[in-house]
Amino acid sequence: MKKVLFIGDEESTFCMNDEKILSTQYDVDPLHISGVGRKMLIRLPFSIFNRLRKADLVYIWFGSTPAAIAVFMAKVLGKPSVIVAGGYDVANDPNLHYGLLNKRFLRYVPIFAFNHCDRVLAVSEFTKKEALQIIRDPNKIEVVPNGIDLSLFRVINKEGRNAIITVGNVNERTWVVKGFNNFIEVVKKAPDQHFILVGKVDRGIIKEVPENLELVGYRTGEDLVAILNRSKFYLQLSYRESFGVAVIESMACGCVPVVTNRGGLPEAVGDVGLTVEFGRWDRVIEAVRETYDGLMGVKARERVVQLYGIKTREKKVLKEIGSLLSKGL
Repeated sequence: MKKVLFIGDEESTFCMNDEKILSTQYDVDPLHISGVGRKMLIRLPFSIFNRLRKADLVYIWFGSTPAAIAVFMAKVLGKPSVIVAGGYDVANDPNLHYGLLNKRFLRYVPIFAFNHCDRVLAVSEFTKKEALQIIRDPNKIEVVPNGIDLSLFRVINKEGRNAIITVGNVNERTWVVKGFNNFIEVVKKAPDQHFILVGKVDRGIIKEVPENLELVGYRTGEDLVAILNRSKFYLQLSYRESFGVAVIESMACGCVPVVTNRGGLPEAVGDVGLTVEFGRWDRVIEAVRETYDGLMGVKARERVVQLYGIKTREKKVLKEIGSLLSKGL
């Protein structure tokens, strides 16, 4: 059995999904990295080198510092390398000083990593477009959207949906980028509606919590699915969004999505729900006052089943890995 060195964040569901996918056909050696401090940066090259000597390929989530190190080591050892472009690693937004490419010196890390690896898997067409701003060889990049577990994210309740929900951790970094500031504005201007925010909220970020907003904290698994099944609309009012995993999780549970026309959100939802021009919160407020459309909820679920199931991603990821290993790169 071929061996794959997997580098990713164990706190990230989509990273761990790929580790599981690779484990179905390969012997996976996981190297879980949640952050790169000074001490880890010293040890990391030796750890990657020693592990990669025994592996046939390295698969890395995000084109950050660990990816640059792993790609360099892979070249030295003559092993193929794959990087998943997740969004931040190919972003360059000077207005928000957002993205790895917006950093004065760190921008050379993803430029090196993406141009010297053998294959790039982008999570959306939007992310691919951004990646092509720095990748010299467009033939090395493929779009492989994130996938979710459709046996977990499912419809368990079609009646009594009256809440409007968003999901994500609220902090200084996500407040504007993920559009939580816009979400709170909508909440305040629709006092007759019940809103739910699922995720950790840093102290002091929301200055005054509106009475019609329920903060339920961080939830996963069946708890999250139950809350999604109480909701008629899912809001993602992001300033930037590379794909929108939480959006398709909600759609799989029958929620009708209301998203901005930013990043990968329009391609994720397609013709389901409502895509609004960024800043048109009046249209959002008008939309969320509508009753739940069961037929649109069914359509939302069907779109995810067709395009974003974990099995669909598994098939595409394994095809790319198999192609590289069969070539003996």
